[in-house]
Amino acid sequence: MSPSPPAHSLANRAGRARIGSVILM
Repeated sequence: MSPSPPAHSLANRAGRARIGSVILM
C-alpha cells in the first residue's frame, strides 16, 4: 500500500461519501 496524494484522498473521500449516500438512499 503506497501513500496516496491529497488530491486522490479528497476524490476517494468524496466518492466514498457519495456511495454511502446512495446506499443510505
